[in-house]
Amino acid sequence: MKSIRVRTPAKVNLFLRVLRGRPDGYHDIESLFQAIDLEDELIIEKIQGTSVLEAPGFPNLENEENLIIKAVRWIERETDAKLQVRIRLNKIIPIAAGLGGGSTDAAAALMGICSLFNLQLPDEAIYRGARTLGADVPFFLKGGSAVGEGVGDVLTPVDLPLDYGLLLVNSGFPVSTAAVYREYSASLTGMVGTGKLWTRIREHQDLASLLYNDLQAPAERLHPEISEVRIFLEGAGLKKSLMSGSGPTIFGIGDPGELSGIRELVPKRWHAFLVRPVKRGLIMD
Repeated sequence: MKSIRVRTPAKVNLFLRVLRGRPDGYHDIESLFQAIDLEDELIIEKIQGTSVLEAPGFPNLENEENLIIKAVRWIERETDAKLQVRIRLNKIIPIAAGLGGGSTDAAAALMGICSLFNLQLPDEAIYRGARTLGADVPFFLKGGSAVGEGVGDVLTPVDLPLDYGLLLVNSGFPVSTAAVYREYSASLTGMVGTGKLWTRIREHQDLASLLYNDLQAPAERLHPEISEVRIFLEGAGLKKSLMSGSGPTIFGIGDPGELSGIRELVPKRWHAFLVRPVKRGLIMD
């Protein structure tokens, strides 16, 4: 096999609660991740020569700081091998949008390269590599629906209904996760949060009743256009909308037909996507 294609799902956070800061600078959280069928595509090919990342239309992603290249370097260190690959990233998931685009691409690079070169890395090693690359990366190794605890990397699969659609609206600018967490921390009074997600999952009457995000208010303070998107969608008929992750993407859930009608009303300056939840993670072929 000389090449492999990997399709990489995005995610939304149906629930995100920040519990406490950590000495390492991260935060303990509890989150409900849901994979969706908005996808990037990686084509990984064996070559002779130096490894290269191509991202047509996104030259700013073609560098050593990209998590895809960091995944390549991690595998090289772990296996003591020099990889020679060309990776083409066909980018659809918006960048720095709260949808996990960089993280899912990193997971795809890990799994795709291991498969392409028939590397026999155990699951625990791949998980460790994913965690090294970023807190969201382990989720994308399997995708589906999962509760994330710790920094989001302690994962427990859960069964959730998948009989709904999602309307995502991205306002077209990247948001710094670190800046949003700093804004959130500045408003704290020193109190430590307690976990509520498992109780909410047991008691929820419908999926919309689960929707919650501690980071939405601080993100809206930093970027008022996020609240503009939210207010627009609620005025257009969404019963409840929520920001995913650290933003800026706002989403609502509901009947796909009704969401399609709302999508037609979204101003052209924003990017709107109609998607569905999926049980899976990466697809390799």
